[in-house]
Amino acid sequence: MAPATGEELSGIDERTSLSSREVEILTLLANGSSSKEVASALYLSKRTVDFHLGNAYQKLGVGNRVQAILAIGRMNLVPDEPAFEYVAKVVDDICAEAR
Repeated sequence: MAPATGEELSGIDERTSLSSREVEILTLLANGSSSKEVASALYLSKRTVDFHLGNAYQKLGVGNRVQAILAIGRMNLVPDEPAFEYVAKVVDDICAEAR
């Protein structure tokens, strides 16, 4: 998946305090990329990606990438992608088994 364009990310400030870079990183993660793959795709260091993830977790009030991906999905900040739907289903299944 190509990184999101500015046009695709327009309006984010009205919905959340996440930066466009934080949403871009979370979107790539939601579609199955690792932090290392995201860093390579965006020409960033893995440490910079992890820094943005930490900021996003804090803003979203979550503790990990799965929770963050689900949160931005609920906010409609991630386009409907098969990988995102798969991650959401896996998390739902895990939660159901835990009950």
